[in-house]
Amino acid sequence: MSRSDFPAVCDIVAEQDLVLHKAIPRGPDHLLLDLRRPDGSTVAGQWFADHKRAHQVATSTSQRCQNQGVRLIEASGVVLQPGGADRRLRTLSRLVAASGSSLVAHRPERRAVVRQTSHDGGVVFTKAVRHDRLHDLLPAGQSPAIPGVGLPRVIGVDRAGCTVSTEALPGRLLHDLLGDSPAG
Repeated sequence: MSRSDFPAVCDIVAEQDLVLHKAIPRGPDHLLLDLRRPDGSTVAGQWFADHKRAHQVATSTSQRCQNQGVRLIEASGVVLQPGGADRRLRTLSRLVAASGSSLVAHRPERRAVVRQTSHDGGVVFTKAVRHDRLHDLLPAGQSPAIPGVGLPRVIGVDRAGCTVSTEALPGRLLHDLLGDSPAG
């Protein structure tokens, strides 16, 4: 993607009443998009220089996620994937739709984190990944102790759904802390 294309992507998402919060390059012709609605909620998306590829991804994602609001912005190469819609993270939309759940982070077709309320009212974080990356999340025995750094306890692994759930550590979310910092 050339620098001259980037303002066009910003304009395209602005026309959808969205603000581009972050763009993560996946190559010269592909971006992962972290978008914000006026109410502060997030929408994941992707931009493809190849509009045919964008159409294929939108169609495949829509079919796998039973539509769920997946949308291709025609002639732009932008695919919007609200509510955890993801053709490769197949359990994500179900996790996000559960009562008491919120999507913390979503990198389309790569990984996502969902904050959930447990049955006892506590907080659980579930990370969803592609099948080929699940082994990277699984505990391989005792985690090394790092002075001053707490590690969350793994409380569930769903190998079929490619998710790992951990209990929350005490304190505030890094995302919340960063959200409180002044823009620089």
